[in-house]
Amino acid sequence: VEELPGGVGEFAVTGVAFLWHQVRCMVAVLLLVGAGLEEPDIIKELLDIEKHPRKPIYEPADESGLVLRDCGFEDLAIAPSVPAPPAGSAAA
Repeated sequence: VEELPGGVGEFAVTGVAFLWHQVRCMVAVLLLVGAGLEEPDIIKELLDIEKHPRKPIYEPADESGLVLRDCGFEDLAIAPSVPAPPAGSAAA
């Protein structure tokens, strides 16, 4: 997570697959931590799938503030002039 001017934050996610609303749910928990409504340790706690085998009950973050900036797929160029980044890698 990177704080930008104007109270804007940038949250970069790289993966090979995502579940429905997964990024919105992840951002929701980070926003709660940033607002002081959850402790930072909640992130590590929620990643323990033995204790939490299912999605936690949090309201997903509002999608209006989330922007998909880049996307890449193996062997598939998205735009003719821009080569797609390898799947699972961060775009520059």
